[in-house]
Amino acid sequence: MSNTELTRRSFLAGAGVIAASVGAASLAGCAPQKQESLSETGATAAADGSPAWLGAEPEVDESSLAETVDCDVLVVGAGTAGCFAVCSAAEEGAKTVLIEKYAEGNSSGIRDDIGAVGTKIQAEVNSTLDVELLARCFQHTSGFRQNQRVANVWFNESGETYDWYTDRVTEAGFKASIRQAKPSDDDQYTPYGIPSFDTCHYVQWKEGVTPIENVGPMNNRGCETLINYARGLGADCRFETTMTKLIKEDGRVVGAYAETAEGPIRINAAKGVILCTGGYSMNPDMMSALQPEIVRVAPAIKESMPGATGDGIKAGLWAGGVLDLAHACSCAPEQIIPEGVAYEDIDPATLGFSMCGMLPFLRVNTEGKRFCNEDDLFDSTSHELAYQKDPYFITLYDSNWADYAQKFNVYHAYRFTPYDNGALQLFGDTEFVQASIDEMVESGTVIKADTLDELAERLDIPADTFKAEVARYNELVAAGKDTDFYKPAFRLTPFDTPPFYAERNLQDVYHTMDGLIIDEDMRVLDEANEPIEGLYAAGDVSSCFLGATYLGVAAGIASGRSITFGRHAGRVAAQS
Repeated sequence: MSNTELTRRSFLAGAGVIAASVGAASLAGCAPQKQESLSETGATAAADGSPAWLGAEPEVDESSLAETVDCDVLVVGAGTAGCFAVCSAAEEGAKTVLIEKYAEGNSSGIRDDIGAVGTKIQAEVNSTLDVELLARCFQHTSGFRQNQRVANVWFNESGETYDWYTDRVTEAGFKASIRQAKPSDDDQYTPYGIPSFDTCHYVQWKEGVTPIENVGPMNNRGCETLINYARGLGADCRFETTMTKLIKEDGRVVGAYAETAEGPIRINAAKGVILCTGGYSMNPDMMSALQPEIVRVAPAIKESMPGATGDGIKAGLWAGGVLDLAHACSCAPEQIIPEGVAYEDIDPATLGFSMCGMLPFLRVNTEGKRFCNEDDLFDSTSHELAYQKDPYFITLYDSNWADYAQKFNVYHAYRFTPYDNGALQLFGDTEFVQASIDEMVESGTVIKADTLDELAERLDIPADTFKAEVARYNELVAAGKDTDFYKPAFRLTPFDTPPFYAERNLQDVYHTMDGLIIDEDMRVLDEANEPIEGLYAAGDVSSCFLGATYLGVAAGIASGRSITFGRHAGRVAAQS
């Protein structure tokens, strides 16, 4: 990795302010790359009709095996879902093996912000979360592209699952908590009339530290805690062991082949294999073929976990599984194109990291025109950009931005004040953010100007059109009603006090949301919609949950799904 690049993931790992070094170069495959075009990846179908990105199932020479391992349950992947799956299977008394392709301490680990409902922690803080309303909102934001029986597993079991995790981290000497924010009387609704829900739980890994210092070790401390717990139950957890393919005999998945430093090994799993390998956002061929719209607006993916290369999805398809036909991903405008750099000349290493692009400030396109209700959900802008001339937009905020950010009262990563129950916000406070903005101004990433004419010139957009749009927007703000795009009144803030700031924002991808189709027991389904015996999937490798749009107003819902489905799959597989 270049020492100038920065992402939310590296930022939270203690990267400091914008030009700081990122110390994750040791992760294989971690360096971000511009996604290739369809023509460059050869995304057309292969001779047998399968997509080119899938490729042929590998052949393994059994005579060359370095080892044969026998177990009841095999878990593939030591990420958020996998760590919970291995513990669950081991608790049920199953002889359990976990394999992970990265070195120990370098896996994707367990995400820190975890969404759950019905937890003991929520009861302790008198949470007023309306589960029925959340379920309806979730169904709508998914575009009804979810199996509601599968989704109900999260609603019914995430509370117990997080309570179990709370016990484990408490035993390890840490403290689990929740981020709670209650809307004021006039701030009842957030994106598209959807209320925010206080689902977001986290672990305070160290007392008396800043948010960044706390969240920095978020992935590996949680992973370490559960791996140690699983090993205490007798689980065999192996790292630097990469699955090659699943083994299927007489219609049943009975194990997998894997590659190690000593050579290929065979792992026989009498009760089943649980795929917890993540999505495919870091696989350029799959992204170009399945989500070309996203590749256009997110040409330099940096936020995704490096291991999200589609390995488990491909293995599941070779074994007879089915990929969801509705392809989607969770993304957000977190990248900034430096001043004067054309879209065609983007260098991933020089992209800035935006902490204001996700907030509902005024946005215009490259023609200087406002084009949307800025109070949108995480990935909404990526779809709105499909109808604009260029695949990025411009975020505009003025010298009063910090006051407006507090007024927005957002319930996600880009909140810069403590939560109502005193929980730390994910980033620093507004002073910290202003210092970051100032440094990006100095480096030429964020544009700062005293007049709108200067801003338009440096953005290379039509000044007259731009100034007219700003004037119109400020009129709407003064009137307290957005009759152009219907942004809620409490999210309308003026853009009228210099100095003015501008960012040219690109999307970045957190994770893909489509994968192998599963049922409510996490069993992978075949083309006849029947379970493939012995094969389970949990987390981003699976589908049927998030659907078309990430539910950003229920923070942590994706990782909450992963822990819940991983724990469920481990239990079901062990009991089979």
